[in-house]
Amino acid sequence: MKQVLIVLAASLCVMQGAQGQPVSAGPVDPKLIEDLILANRILAMENIFDAMGPTAPR
Repeated sequence: MKQVLIVLAASLCVMQGAQGQPVSAGPVDPKLIEDLILANRILAMENIFDAMGPTAPR
């Protein structure tokens, strides 16, 4: 069982490397950056950061 998991993990690593670099979505809206900064500051002031870290656009 342990050998199967190791093979699967190695396969996933190889597949990730084969995909190459992600393509940029283009320039980021400055308003979006301001909103993210504000959201992170609010969460920091309220001590509401979780294990995933700061906020991110979706």
